[in-house]
Amino acid sequence: MNYVKEGENYYLQGSETGTFFAVTHGGTLYCRKANIRGTIIADSGTIGGWKIRSDKLENSDGSVYLSATGGLKLGDNFSVSASGTLSARGATISGNISASQG
Repeated sequence: MNYVKEGENYYLQGSETGTFFAVTHGGTLYCRKANIRGTIIADSGTIGGWKIRSDKLENSDGSVYLSATGGLKLGDNFSVSASGTLSARGATISGNISASQG
């Protein structure tokens, strides 16, 4: 392992080609093949193709999301609000259905 300082940044460089661990002067951590345990807090970025927003996880075009405040949307035809309002266009519903109003 070699310790390298480049400008304001610090690196650990191993026998593989290129740097695989770096911490910038501003505190940004870069690494490859990381196994990180514990609590991760993020309000931006991506994970597995999903965009991380401050209040939800969403797919690349925003048509599918899971909200931290309780909403769920699956495309243009299905959603459930935080208050439980269900919207399902073109739905086929079967079985026993009960309603207290309406």
